[in-house]
Amino acid sequence: MKTFLKIFAISIFVAAFISACESVTPQLEFSGKLISRTDCKSGELSVVESVTTDTLSCIEYEFESGDNSLHLKHVNSGFNCCPGEIFSSFKLNNDTIIVTESEREPGCKCNCLFDLEMEIKGITNRVYQIKIIEPYIGEQEKLSFTLDLTKVKEGSVCVTRKQYPWGMSQIN
Repeated sequence: MKTFLKIFAISIFVAAFISACESVTPQLEFSGKLISRTDCKSGELSVVESVTTDTLSCIEYEFESGDNSLHLKHVNSGFNCCPGEIFSSFKLNNDTIIVTESEREPGCKCNCLFDLEMEIKGITNRVYQIKIIEPYIGEQEKLSFTLDLTKVKEGSVCVTRKQYPWGMSQIN
């Protein structure tokens, strides 16, 4: 009986040692941050400041596999003219990345367009659904798309917007 217990104990020790030595793929920690934003782009200036017309809201993206980061630039994101601070929060839900844009306060009685630069860490080379939640789009088309990082590392996706504050250069 003692021999059986010794063999059993040694077997458990060897099994535990072998399983501890197996390579484990480290889990990447997901995080995101707003890196920068432009000042309010208004009227004719919005066309001059950007190659993107103010009737489009676009996400330009670039994936850096070396540091597992996704760089996003939201061109023509609508906010109040006096937003105080602009925030972006980031959530990963299975294969969906949700970016929620918000402002501290609507301090003026006008809206305008801003460009936001963001960085998301902990991204791997796979397919994601990207959803941008914006405060002033109303019933306009949402900025949501599939991003297949196994095939494409950079590009842009745009939606047409013509309700205020988008499309103001068309009125002048």
